[in-house]
Amino acid sequence: MQIIGPDGNVVSDQGAVKFGDSLLIYNSKATVNFQNEAMHICVSVYEEDTLKKGTYNVNVYEEQRRLGSTEIVLK
Repeated sequence: MQIIGPDGNVVSDQGAVKFGDSLLIYNSKATVNFQNEAMHICVSVYEEDTLKKGTYNVNVYEEQRRLGSTEIVLK
């Protein structure tokens, strides 16, 4: 999972994975045994600083393939 803050930087950088020539910086990793059924998955992201107001983009990946994304607006 990758969360990008209003400043365009990854929130709470926890590392990176390399896919060929590309590098993906992530916030959290989880191994999921998907069996073609809907699942609820919860991950924690630790941020030392207070999150700022603005729009955060959340991306979910499986290897280098982005599975989905959404925006969260903090007011």
